[in-house]
Amino acid sequence: MPAGMDTQSGTARPAHPSLVVGRVSGTLRQRRLRPLEQRDGEHAVLLHGAHDFGVMVYAPTPTQLQSQLAEAGFAMPALLLDLDGKAIGAVASAEHEYFHVVAHKPGI
Repeated sequence: MPAGMDTQSGTARPAHPSLVVGRVSGTLRQRRLRPLEQRDGEHAVLLHGAHDFGVMVYAPTPTQLQSQLAEAGFAMPALLLDLDGKAIGAVASAEHEYFHVVAHKPGI
């Protein structure tokens, strides 16, 4: 039975008020924060749908991330994995929302 349906009668029941408020505040937040998104060749700052669009995420390219990790003293190359655990190269797939990083600092 679809969400929002009464299991006894099969009729639609109204959404809980807190869900409505969350959707409204999320829509308002999305409209307010979407203009803050930035994209360039090395990274992006993107509005994420989590927490009713209340999170901005920094998304570097794999190449830029390797550079940042090297600059911070991590051993190179760091291992970058897609969501299935497969190593990615210099370009992450657009279908994946994020990737995992396995890195270590020498001597630690």
